[in-house]
Amino acid sequence: TQAFNGWQVYGEDRSFRVDGGPLETLTAGDELDLTSAFEPLNLRQSAGAFARPWDTKAFSATFSLGLGAQEIFSNGGQVITKEDGTFDDGAGNTIANIVEVASLRDSVQAGGELDVQLKGQTNQMFTWSLSANFLQPFYTDVETELEGVDLMNIEIMGKASVKLAEWASIDYVLTAKKIPLVLDDWQIQNGLLFSTSFKLL
Repeated sequence: TQAFNGWQVYGEDRSFRVDGGPLETLTAGDELDLTSAFEPLNLRQSAGAFARPWDTKAFSATFSLGLGAQEIFSNGGQVITKEDGTFDDGAGNTIANIVEVASLRDSVQAGGELDVQLKGQTNQMFTWSLSANFLQPFYTDVETELEGVDLMNIEIMGKASVKLAEWASIDYVLTAKKIPLVLDDWQIQNGLLFSTSFKLL
């Protein structure tokens, strides 16, 4: 989940509608509230078998296969699904650049899961890791037009770390995820972290 509120702000007046309802106006500079802190909350569980065919300091790989479950708690949040929609006012006029907003729903899914974890260290200063998780549901408790592989939940994360000293490092993290019941599109996050550590004893 995320720790802070989510919202969208535009530099010009925009028309938007929620769940295909009536048009509303968002004034330039005003906030369109989307999610509160700690929503949506995504919980995952996994059970199965794993194999680690390579396990050295330079390179290790772990593969897991089994059953997985996912619960999403939205708490009334919203998500922008389209920013260039069109709207017919019924009088022959078409309004363009409509912001389409959808309400988030609580959901439970269960299915087959594949998880891949790769990591390595090229020298004393540089380490890297790459992980990928795929959950193909065979059970979903909400109605949706999506089916088959379109329902697959995917999360990919890569990390590169440079150790500046025994107590400090710089990490670059790239995350790409697709959770169709939240947003049927890729969500991409980039992060640059400065990490420090110390030993008490």
